[in-house]
Amino acid sequence: VAHGTEPQYLRGLYSATLKVDQRLGDSLNLTSISSFFHSYANNTLDIDKGPLPFLTGHQNFKTNVGSQELRLANSGDSGLKWLVGVFAQANDPSVYTDTVAFNGDPSNPANLDDPAQFSSQYTDVVQRHREYAAFGNVSYTLANWTFETGVRADYNNSSLTDPLYNIGDQQHGTEILPKLSASYHFDKDIMGYGTISRCFQPGDLVEEFDALGNPMA
Repeated sequence: VAHGTEPQYLRGLYSATLKVDQRLGDSLNLTSISSFFHSYANNTLDIDKGPLPFLTGHQNFKTNVGSQELRLANSGDSGLKWLVGVFAQANDPSVYTDTVAFNGDPSNPANLDDPAQFSSQYTDVVQRHREYAAFGNVSYTLANWTFETGVRADYNNSSLTDPLYNIGDQQHGTEILPKLSASYHFDKDIMGYGTISRCFQPGDLVEEFDALGNPMA
């Protein structure tokens, strides 16, 4: 490929987690879990996959995620175990995209070196996700059986903006997520279990372009 786009990819990331356990009296444990994650990526994409640079994409990604969780649980030899807690998370991804299209006559090689023969379409998508939850869990062990039930109340809020086009949208909602399980220990190395639970993952907002090339969220 003499004049096609050479794909490139560069990514960096780091993360940190801090867990603190504090015993409260003889039968209570308080646990704090704090975490932070950062990543970035710079991409060059050969979108048309051909020998000439008809359509090339340049993307800069950045993501920051921070979370905090607090748990309070009982301890000891009792067969009844319980745990309650709260959770909060901020997830802030963004991506800046420059899509470069060749508009000239490809039969003339000089056009491939003429910047005037290319046009760019830019997007600067910024997303903000916030999640807050409260949860509780109770388990009871009777002989070889363990029965467990729990519930999580989850509130999420998501927004998308593109300051280049002054557009945006947002969504939010609350979900109740129950769980029920039972397990049986056949011996110290073999266990069978069954779980019924409800899960939820909020969808992302996306930026699109209509048939006339107008952006919308």
